[in-house]
Amino acid sequence: MTEIGFALPPEAGALAELEKKCFSTPYSAAELEKAAAENSCLAAKVDGVIVGYCFLRRIPFASEIGRLAVDPDWRRRGIGRLLLREAVRLSDQRGDESLQLEVRSRNAAAIALYESEGFVRVGLRKNYYRLPDDDAILMDRRAGGAGASEK
Repeated sequence: MTEIGFALPPEAGALAELEKKCFSTPYSAAELEKAAAENSCLAAKVDGVIVGYCFLRRIPFASEIGRLAVDPDWRRRGIGRLLLREAVRLSDQRGDESLQLEVRSRNAAAIALYESEGFVRVGLRKNYYRLPDDDAILMDRRAGGAGASEK
């Protein structure tokens, strides 16, 4: 069974290992420890082992998903969806006007997941990502489930 909760600072090392598996430009263990200390990192655990995480930070009137990742060995099992739904729940609970994120334009699986959970495309940042170079699609989900273009 998958459990979702806030990551703890001592789990920063496990988060850093997962970062290396999932991203070409991983966050440092120090950055991850800080995020955990600030209760801005959700972790998905199976039998006590972190298999996914989501960084959720507050910005004025909204929250932003900074990263959402699942260990490649655990993908296609609904873990990303569980993390995303918990981020949406927390954002709604906080009274945010919206929940925002950026995603690589070539990441079709992630885009499909976000759209299936009520996010809509609201912008594009050309050549935003490196290693490999890619555009960033900006996505938004309004409180209560409607995307920005559906206001």
